[in-house]
Amino acid sequence: MAATTTTPTPLDPERADLIGALASVREALTASVAGLGDEEAGRRPTVSALCLGVLTTSVVDSRRI
Repeated sequence: MAATTTTPTPLDPERADLIGALASVREALTASVAGLGDEEAGRRPTVSALCLGVLTTSVVDSRRI
């Protein structure tokens, strides 16, 4: 079987902007949870079901897609 190589497709400006914005938000979330333990990250100080731990897990999972 012959090896094939593909040239990466350049991103259009809108997609590049979106990827940059997502990276910025990921960095802000990472800074927010730095140093928090599991208990602190799992607290729900509002009536929302979301907590920093759930948001962080969602961001990590979305990076794997």
